[in-house]
Amino acid sequence: MVNSRYHQAAKNAGECLKVTAAVKNGVIEALKSIDSQQVLVLQRRPEFLVETSPQIQIIFTDLIVRC
Repeated sequence: MVNSRYHQAAKNAGECLKVTAAVKNGVIEALKSIDSQQVLVLQRRPEFLVETSPQIQIIFTDLIVRC
């Protein structure tokens, strides 16, 4: 699920990053590290869908725990 609401986006993934979500036009929505579990990059607003999407709830909860 992609929740795009931005006018800026990453054009390419860096050499140590993997694209894990993108919209049909190629805009990157999520990246993660290929060599570490500690890096997670999301370009989304999880609070917009947290009440209706279990997947977003997991992401949002993890974000709060990490902060």
